[in-house]
Amino acid sequence: ISSFLAGGATAAGFFENKLAAMQKELKDAQEEEKEQLHWDKKQVRGLGDLLRRVNHLAIIVEDVGRSLAWYSDIIGFQQIQRPNFDRHGAWLTMGNIELHLIKGKPHTKRGQHPDDLIVCHLALEVTDASAVLQRLEQMQEVQQHNLRWRQNVSVPTPETSRTAKFESHTDGEGKVTQFFLEDPDGYWIEICNCSVLDAAVGYPAGAKVGGMVRAALMRWVQRARQHCREPFRFPHPATAIALHQVDGQKLQNLACRRATYGDICQGFGVEQLRHALAHAGNEVPTAVRLLQQVRAREGSWVLLPPKFLDNSKQLHLTQPIYMEHRPILLGNTGNTGNSANRQNSPPNRPTSV
Repeated sequence: ISSFLAGGATAAGFFENKLAAMQKELKDAQEEEKEQLHWDKKQVRGLGDLLRRVNHLAIIVEDVGRSLAWYSDIIGFQQIQRPNFDRHGAWLTMGNIELHLIKGKPHTKRGQHPDDLIVCHLALEVTDASAVLQRLEQMQEVQQHNLRWRQNVSVPTPETSRTAKFESHTDGEGKVTQFFLEDPDGYWIEICNCSVLDAAVGYPAGAKVGGMVRAALMRWVQRARQHCREPFRFPHPATAIALHQVDGQKLQNLACRRATYGDICQGFGVEQLRHALAHAGNEVPTAVRLLQQVRAREGSWVLLPPKFLDNSKQLHLTQPIYMEHRPILLGNTGNTGNSANRQNSPPNRPTSV
């Protein structure tokens, strides 16, 4: 009997260990699934099914020692060993991604964005944004007296995005908390609580988009693209109305759209928007196409970056960016002129719509 019981205990232990291993495998798989931010396995293209994760980012820096100190002492990366090969540099890690510093001539430099946060950047996620601000202020006071940062106040939380009709860039209320720091060579690092956006980006957990919905969406996209490629026909003069007949609510909506970075209404004054609506007979889509025609004739696009808070918590006003650009949606099927230039002064352009 004792040997029988011993055998049963051994079998029970075996199955318990097997069950524990299976549970661990399931948990690991679930954790791996969580790390795949908004990844839809059904929409894999190119090499997508062969890639695992981001291994490292590499940037060219002028002074490896200076950058190494900055990323270690301020951002918190840890230096790691690297192979002995023919390249002066340094490797660092954040635990789940590496940063490689390469000695050379950087493609950027400090001070290129004095009045905006339209910057290429590496984003690092945190769970306690208020603690980040406290640590930055502490480092500035005790060690890094020249440390500066900016806070972006233009990305709304999911709740704000659902309830606010137009954007507001005056404070951080209802916004994702994002701090931006510029490294010694002009690269930007974002520190954010971006996980608050997970539920609003990509496909919600467990959600599935059916084939009919996908097909309908693709048809809508194709029609929209075709419509944008068709030459624009101005409305018949009889459809135009007097300035005093312009719909006040539509005019206000167009004016509010100027807070959205990249919107066609940016760079136009209220009276210019009023003239566009009058010429379009209060038809907003036609008025928008008229504004696009103006930008096409000028050969430039006006972008007004969102305001941000500096490290003293003061609201910083931004300067417009003028881009040489002729969008394909204007019926220009030739060279789209995708080159963009940041200019210090606006080009000569007509003020009338």
